[in-house]
Amino acid sequence: MTVCIDHYPPFQILSPKPQGENIAAINVLAKVLNYEVRFVEGANFKFCMRMLKEGQVDILAGLIDEPKRREFAYLFPYYNKPDKIDIKLVNSVAWHSGEDAFNATFIAQSGTLDINRLPTNSDIQKVLIAKLNEMKPLDHKGYLAENTLYFGLSKKSRLKIKGSDFIKIQKAFETGLFSRAIEQFIKSHKNLY
Repeated sequence: MTVCIDHYPPFQILSPKPQGENIAAINVLAKVLNYEVRFVEGANFKFCMRMLKEGQVDILAGLIDEPKRREFAYLFPYYNKPDKIDIKLVNSVAWHSGEDAFNATFIAQSGTLDINRLPTNSDIQKVLIAKLNEMKPLDHKGYLAENTLYFGLSKKSRLKIKGSDFIKIQKAFETGLFSRAIEQFIKSHKNLY
């Protein structure tokens, strides 16, 4: 099972060996499906997404559900993140609820945040960027009502995934198997948060 990852802590950390929230979930997925994982390093999220679309990798983790992604990948939920999503605030606004977004200017890496699900108001400033290294490291921890993360399985994948495997993935999600692995990673790596 080939998986494209880019360096995006705490979700994906490339060295010394791949680890992170998404990696913890991928390792559980591999056990559920009885596959070995082979990580392929991608330059960035967009590059990994293109590899998934072209069938050069089988799986990508950390996706949000978008109709255009369903054209080239089967999406399986694996984690309902708590009410917070990592974003970078440009101004130093105290951020405790969704309403606080009205006084904030924030940026997020393109493809990682469904910006249309944030509160709408003429006072809110939404900025998407293409490259993670353009983000200014001020404050980060924003608020969203729900942020479900998905695995994307390329429709061009050569993995022999059967209907019973889809049921196994769904059951692992429903029983919290992926969540427990992610929460264990978070608990063991508090220095990343």
